[in-house]
Amino acid sequence: MAELFHYCGHIISNDESGRFPKSNQQSVQKIITDYLQSFKGIAGFGSLASGADILLAEAMLKLDADLHLVLPFDKDDFIKMSVSGSGKHWIERFETLINHASSLTQVFYNKPVDDSVSFALCTEIAMGLCLSHSPNYHQKKTTSIKQIAIWDEQKTDSVAGTYPDLLRGQKSGFKSSYISSKTPDKIKLFSDNGPIPIQPLDLVVYAQGKMKGFTKKKQLISLDETLAFIDSFLNTDDFIIDLNHDVFGALAEPVIGNISDRAFGHCLFHCNTDLEFQHRDLLIQSIQRLKNRLNNG
Repeated sequence: MAELFHYCGHIISNDESGRFPKSNQQSVQKIITDYLQSFKGIAGFGSLASGADILLAEAMLKLDADLHLVLPFDKDDFIKMSVSGSGKHWIERFETLINHASSLTQVFYNKPVDDSVSFALCTEIAMGLCLSHSPNYHQKKTTSIKQIAIWDEQKTDSVAGTYPDLLRGQKSGFKSSYISSKTPDKIKLFSDNGPIPIQPLDLVVYAQGKMKGFTKKKQLISLDETLAFIDSFLNTDDFIIDLNHDVFGALAEPVIGNISDRAFGHCLFHCNTDLEFQHRDLLIQSIQRLKNRLNNG
């Protein structure tokens, strides 16, 4: 069984400014390499911004890891916003990793006005997909999952970013640790009691109508409703379950009889963080049964 990692961190600067100065790249890279070499098998889950994301993903791929990438929106827009500012060579490294990834999930098909929501969802979905690869996630035993970040140790109040990502990982029961992007010297454990800005679960069931195409049938705004709807669709392929965000996009083809990876990941993230939800285990079982049936069908 592979060691499961969620990874995140700051974009690297092309000079000595910013939260991850350019001159610290080699030191950070060596600490990452030394740390990951102690694991025999790795599966990594995260995004692919220049700096921390790409350095961590590259180090994992060199160890023959399965790399599962989640982008907040369209690849070209993501490159413009989160990769190209650090230099052209980061774009080339980004493309190499995309081409070698085991999976690629996109949260929004089009870049939204509020970037913070898409980046926050990107993290939560990556964590949920990481959970889906753990044999023990339905038993609330997630401490074997690790989170590694490149962080400058500065707390922020933002919805998205490295600090809230670490808080999300800690809330999910991951063993969270980080390397300082300002004074890199070793791996440090992360522990904090800050408020966690979790995005609400916002699912939609689409069903085949009499007319050609799919129409919105029901918005699911609670885990209880989600459980009931998933159970009602277990014996049919005439539906789509997805996030209620820019659902299909202009060019995307809906997959009939499917729960999307982004919806699947976000459901599991919420099941793992909302431990007081009384039907949590039933929902996980229903989602997994549905996923298994679709994959085997």
